[in-house]
Amino acid sequence: MFGGQPVVWAEQFITPARTELFSAFYASFFMIAPSLVLLLLLTGRHAEARATLLGTIICFYTGYVLYLVFPAAPPRLYMASLGYFSVDLRGTGMGITAFENALISMMPNEASRAAFPSLHAAVSLLTIVYAWRYLRWYVPILLVVVSGLLTATVYLRHHYVVDLIAGALLVPWVLWAAPRFGRAWREGRR
Repeated sequence: MFGGQPVVWAEQFITPARTELFSAFYASFFMIAPSLVLLLLLTGRHAEARATLLGTIICFYTGYVLYLVFPAAPPRLYMASLGYFSVDLRGTGMGITAFENALISMMPNEASRAAFPSLHAAVSLLTIVYAWRYLRWYVPILLVVVSGLLTATVYLRHHYVVDLIAGALLVPWVLWAAPRFGRAWREGRR
């Protein structure tokens, strides 16, 4: 699609400082969706927080099912095994990169079949959509963080670009499915 692999092309930009910066953006993933839910709760917008949380959960579980259907190793494992990389991703010693690598190494087979689709892309982009709907002032902040995160997933070799595209394609599905699940749940409780 690109005439080459962006994860290999990005090697020319690798420095310890950039690796630490992108590791920080990568780590931000765990706060992107919860931050919006928390802000909505703190501003008394409980229905919107619930809708955002339900959409996020549906997005995650859809991605997990697709990991089983399309088992794909991330480039940090697959392309490294083929000798494509000539530059190591080393941080500055501040600890973010080392901490993330330690966490990844604790996952079974280092999450060796969890690349397609990118839930980093899916959940983060979905959060931007929900922020646009419910808390617009938060969108510019999310755009900066999510842009850094998506770039980090390629720079750090966790995802191919096609994984990010597939993750983005989950967003319309979730926006369609979440309200229907929510209605079905409410009607089932009655």
